[in-house]
Amino acid sequence: MSIKKLLVLGISILYAVLLSQLIFAGNTAYVYVRVADAPPRINSLQIKPELAYPDSAVLCEADIYDANMSSLQVEYEWLVNNAVVQESKDRILHASLQLGDEVSCRINAVDVYGHVSELQSSTIKILSHGFLQATGYAVMDFTDKNPKASGIAGLAILFSLVIVSAFLRRK
Repeated sequence: MSIKKLLVLGISILYAVLLSQLIFAGNTAYVYVRVADAPPRINSLQIKPELAYPDSAVLCEADIYDANMSSLQVEYEWLVNNAVVQESKDRILHASLQLGDEVSCRINAVDVYGHVSELQSSTIKILSHGFLQATGYAVMDFTDKNPKASGIAGLAILFSLVIVSAFLRRK
């Protein structure tokens, strides 16, 4: 049963009790209603960027909802190679990363009533920049089984086409 249905059922029972008290026991009745607060709801959690390098600024993005968002406290716990390296209220990882490191973050959302929700992100792997170790100049990244041609690779293909075209025109 959904929370809304349970709430309607509970209020209906309270009104029935109140009405019976008024009819059968006199003209005074007391009704106490206690509304329980739900824990914070974490809708999503992910690490950005998904393709990270040793010099990348890595951050943890969370979509959280709570009835009292202004008093919600969120704590971030960063894990590198399954070991906690940073615990703080900061969503940016301040640890130095190495090629091949596996990074994930875990959050604890605590509301004003002390209800806690926890979620851990998926893990990303720190990649190599490739041949020249500079952003945008990777030839191929076979070490992480994620081949990406860019920069010099694109120029090499263009240069090859120019040479072939010039050679074919000479004949």
